[in-house]
Amino acid sequence: MSRFLVRRILQSFLVVFGVTVVSYGLIFLTGDPTTVLVPQSQFMTAEEIAEVRHKLGFDRPWMVQYLDYMTDVLHGDLGRSYYHRSPNSKLIAEYMPATIELGMAAWLFGLLGLPIGMLAASHRGRLIDSISMLIALVGQAMPIFWQGLLLMLVFAVRLKWLPVSGRGNIAHLILPAVTLGSWPMASNARVMRTSILEVLGQDYIRTARSKGLSGASVLFKHALKNAMIPVITMIGLQVGSLLGGAVITETIFAWPGVGRLFIQAVFTQDIPLVQASVIMASLLYVLINLMVDLSYGWLDPRIRMS
Repeated sequence: MSRFLVRRILQSFLVVFGVTVVSYGLIFLTGDPTTVLVPQSQFMTAEEIAEVRHKLGFDRPWMVQYLDYMTDVLHGDLGRSYYHRSPNSKLIAEYMPATIELGMAAWLFGLLGLPIGMLAASHRGRLIDSISMLIALVGQAMPIFWQGLLLMLVFAVRLKWLPVSGRGNIAHLILPAVTLGSWPMASNARVMRTSILEVLGQDYIRTARSKGLSGASVLFKHALKNAMIPVITMIGLQVGSLLGGAVITETIFAWPGVGRLFIQAVFTQDIPLVQASVIMASLLYVLINLMVDLSYGWLDPRIRMS
């Protein structure tokens, strides 16, 4: 198990390292980063631009600049936003609670797919199985932006049951959470059904049934734990992606989270804030993925032995 843990930690480190290299390289894609980070550079002389470039440190080798940047990141300094005139770490900490609230609500809604998948697997080939998979198919096929606007039109504009946008009480959370959680719910239902059906075909399941155990006992005591391994993988990855920033959903419903902050940074060409948002999202994703990998040892003892 220790070798498994070390290997996963090293892989996570490499992923984060790659993300930091790519995110830092964003400011060099358009050529001179000085012209990107200093909007008034088009009105400056060549000497003034050279002076600003020297103050920002862009006249040094790229690797030296990257090492300095990573040194600041490791000390908790994610740079300073040019648009908000505030430290990026402070901005992300201010907007992150809204993203966590929305992400966890959508994740909990997505967990409804687990009983749907179990119900479909236990009634394979019947009407309830077809209905469950039809719901899952619609949930996966419907684009998030279209679904969000449709829910807003029906329940907020026409019926006036829920608020259109913003963040306040639980009523503001329902529409964006359902919009963001529909795809995870559909995915969980399909994966859960497939995984349970695969486990139910194993020899030890047939042995348990030959002993006279009821269908519910075979499903919950013998099949469910092994069937949860691929499901846990998908659920864990969903948590990372949801907390990393639901960009489209937060933009549609004007939800004040990191995803909306990221979109604002892109439109205002606030490159330092874009870099900081990408790094924080990758850290969340990698950490949750690592926790999912470690949970395999509890679900399947064979992984501990390997």
